[in-house]
Amino acid sequence: MKTYDVSPSLTQVIKQHNLHYGFDFMLYHDVTGGVGQPNGNFHFDNTGFTQQNPFQANKDGAVIANLLLGYPNSGSVEYKEAPYESYKFYAAYIQDDWKVRHNLAFNIGLRWDTETSP
Repeated sequence: MKTYDVSPSLTQVIKQHNLHYGFDFMLYHDVTGGVGQPNGNFHFDNTGFTQQNPFQANKDGAVIANLLLGYPNSGSVEYKEAPYESYKFYAAYIQDDWKVRHNLAFNIGLRWDTETSP
């Protein structure tokens, strides 16, 4: 999963008020499930082309020789088309830290956010 994030913010001081403004934007990219085994799965054994007599099933061949010759006994290639999901997140906020007296402060804020579906 990859996430790209842009979050600019601004702080403004006006007498007893500390105002915070901001905006968030995130872009998510996700590939779920994986692609399986696109390189394949191969099985080599001691039968086949490296036997003394390939028409008899006496299994006197060499597994390494079959591997080096590139003659697998069996194999498969699994490839799954993985879904690619992309969605966005938006948010905006404003906050006021209002210091009424030296021992009394109010923190008031408003936030809006939404996330689009993939």
